[in-house]
Amino acid sequence: MAAGPGLVRPSLSDLEQAFRGRVASGGIPEGTKPGAVMALFGGDELEPVMVLIRRSFNLRTHRGQIGFPGGKPEPGDGSLLATAVRETEEELGIGPEGLDVWGELEPVQTMSTGFGLSVHTGRVRDIESLNPSPAEVDEVLPVPVSLVLDPASSRDETRIVEGEAISHPSYSYNGRIVWGATARIIVQIVELLRPEPQPATGA
Repeated sequence: MAAGPGLVRPSLSDLEQAFRGRVASGGIPEGTKPGAVMALFGGDELEPVMVLIRRSFNLRTHRGQIGFPGGKPEPGDGSLLATAVRETEEELGIGPEGLDVWGELEPVQTMSTGFGLSVHTGRVRDIESLNPSPAEVDEVLPVPVSLVLDPASSRDETRIVEGEAISHPSYSYNGRIVWGATARIIVQIVELLRPEPQPATGA
């Protein structure tokens, strides 16, 4: 993704201000299987990154796909936030003490597997301390937030779902395509970070 003119370059503090304390307007979609993900940010104050992962090709679901750390709840979790935190620790080797949880985004649904995802945001205190699990994560992708905000990075991706052509938003980064529920989460992030258009003023 190449930087374009007028690109917004938010700081980590800007991200925290946008997301901290934010509460989703509703729960996961009715009839879906519960899941939770953590949209993590980190890096330099003036050049923050969004932490994406490429899931291992050995996993049963969403193998090889790019997404946020997360997964299904387990009996001891107690909440979907706890699920997101636990899965982040299992996948990236960073425990609750290494995270600063900010807030929630609106839930999203995976199309192919029927999960309703509770989406949480936060900061990883030391991005250099990430220790991804080779059993679950093939690659960690720290994507500059400024590049995600560049309109040139996004496009509509058309895929065939049950014989029907459906267009969804997607993002490209270093030759990789981010689509599906992850792209729809990024759309929320972009909408919350882009400044409101200012009304034109007459001369």
